Amino acid sequence: MMLKFLTHLFCSSSLEKERSKTDSAIAEYQQKEAQVKARLTRQAEEYRDLANAHQVKRNKELDEFVAILNTTVTSANEYLPDLAQFQDFMFVAFNSWMRIDLEKKKIDLLSEKLRTLYASRDLLNAYEAEINRLTQREERHAWHLTVKEKPVRISSELIDSTIEQLSRNRNTDVRQFKEDIQRIRSHKLHLRGQIRGLENQRDEYKNGYELILKEHDEVKAELSKRYKHCTEKLKVIRAKLEDYYCRQPTKSDIANSWIDAISGLIRTQDLKELHRNTKEEFVMAKLKLQLTRDERSDILDRIQRCRDTDDYSDFTSLKTMKTAAQARFNSAKTEYSGISLARTVIFERPKEVNGLLSHLDKLSPDQSILNIMKIFEVDDTFNPMRAIGVSTAEQRRLHWEKKNKDGQYKRATEGFS
Repeated sequence: MMLKFLTHLFCSSSLEKERSKTDSAIAEYQQKEAQVKARLTRQAEEYRDLANAHQVKRNKELDEFVAILNTTVTSANEYLPDLAQFQDFMFVAFNSWMRIDLEKKKIDLLSEKLRTLYASRDLLNAYEAEINRLTQREERHAWHLTVKEKPVRISSELIDSTIEQLSRNRNTDVRQFKEDIQRIRSHKLHLRGQIRGLENQRDEYKNGYELILKEHDEVKAELSKRYKHCTEKLKVIRAKLEDYYCRQPTKSDIANSWIDAISGLIRTQDLKELHRNTKEEFVMAKLKLQLTRDERSDILDRIQRCRDTDDYSDFTSLKTMKTAAQARFNSAKTEYSGISLARTVIFERPKEVNGLLSHLDKLSPDQSILNIMKIFEVDDTFNPMRAIGVSTAEQRRLHWEKKNKDGQYKRATEGFS
């Protein structure tokens, strides 16, 4: 009985311990589970807050984008009809210019005909003058007077036949000369009529040319006005988009603060100037990093000497100095890295913005000018400014470069002469 009692008592005690242990483990597990749930709940709330903050920021950016897009689209919708009218009017200007070219060629052709007729007239005048000279030569006239006043006293059949033959020859020559002169004068009269008719026709062409030229000048002035109007409108659209793209957030908070500090509409030139202006700040940060690096290295060398020489008299103070130097180095490194990153993104931003803005070039009046030059198959020697009153910015730049170069060459030539 005693053995049975002791066995029962031992089993009961062991069971109670196991139950207590199990209960303790369960309680600990439940506590950990509660902690995990609480931590997960906090993380979920933090993630939800971050997501809400990100969504708020994203919505703000979208609102800003929609606003700039609405403004730009509105401006574009107002601009595109003006561009279409400019393009249509360029065909009017080209047609007017070709009429001028046609009239000019007609005048040139008539002038060439007149020059030929003038040359023929001058040649006939020379022929007539030469014939008159031959018929009125002094020696011939004096000889006939001598023969008439002093007739030949000796008479014979040979002499009489000779005199008669000479007289007949003279009369024949005179008659032939008169006929030649008559034909020349008749031809001259015909030429004079042709010349007068062509000169009158040329005067009519010139009057018509002057009228067309005046009308074309008005067309050129109107086209130039429309070109400037389209250019100004496109500049406004480009400036708004350029400012929007320039102000887009970067991966650098420092760069964002620099950009935000710029007032008014930002251009890529402003970012380039900002990059230049922050160079001194970058140099100072780099110098500060180098100084703190040297300071930390010096302290580390002194600590190592303490260990090498077993002289630890300054070891504690050096450890304190090391901590402070390390903090200054970390701060300088962070500042340098931040400024370096900021200047890098500022340097790269203009190229990105220009790439985005390049799509607007398809809507520029300059592109319309190049397109119409391709349509009419004109080469680079064609001067659209002279023909239709407008030219591209690139064409104007090349024109002034050539003009300045020619002016410099002329001044240099005059200097040596």
